Amino acid sequence: MNTEKERIKDEAELEEDRYLVTRDLIMTEDYVSISLIQRKCSVGFNRATRFFKRLQEEGIVSKEPTGKKGYKVLNHDIPFPKMEDMLLIEAKNARGMSYSPYSHFAVGAAVLTDDGKIFLGANIENSSYPLCMCAERNALYNAYCHGYTKNRLIKLALCADTDEPCSPCGACRQVIHELFPEYAPILLSNLKGDIKATNARELLPFAFTEKDLKK
Repeated sequence: MNTEKERIKDEAELEEDRYLVTRDLIMTEDYVSISLIQRKCSVGFNRATRFFKRLQEEGIVSKEPTGKKGYKVLNHDIPFPKMEDMLLIEAKNARGMSYSPYSHFAVGAAVLTDDGKIFLGANIENSSYPLCMCAERNALYNAYCHGYTKNRLIKLALCADTDEPCSPCGACRQVIHELFPEYAPILLSNLKGDIKATNARELLPFAFTEKDLKK
């Protein structure tokens, strides 16, 4: 009896986790349909339909379609997270891998993929200062080196011992804009538990992109 209850509970938790991943992915789109949810989130028709209806109920997707484009994503706002968020914990723990003998400023970062994997990064310094590398870039490069590209990354977190939630430097903002989805959640935090939610577009609204390169 208890085993059956546990199985039902586990299935419900898995369904909820899959929905939250789907919601984060859909919030990076301008328009959505059930078929897009199937393709982008690798779910079957029935699950995609349930998730689509829930997105509408939560006010994230419009009730009526907008022409041939599909249903408009109305809400790109990022839900405010709790410090217990596993990604924030992983980012905090990643500070332990920092090599920062010169600044003594350890930063940790963690990026979450659409299949639940987490890739970590920490800042690595060098006596030749321009050769230092930030935690955010190392986390993203780590994910890319394991075969995960922009459309498979759904959330990024970073943590440092700062008064306010730690914010990426200018170079990291440019790299994030290039390698991370524009509206996907980015969680800035510190050791005190302060958290600020943002996204790549807010961090760098006038980014240099491939469109600026001469053909």
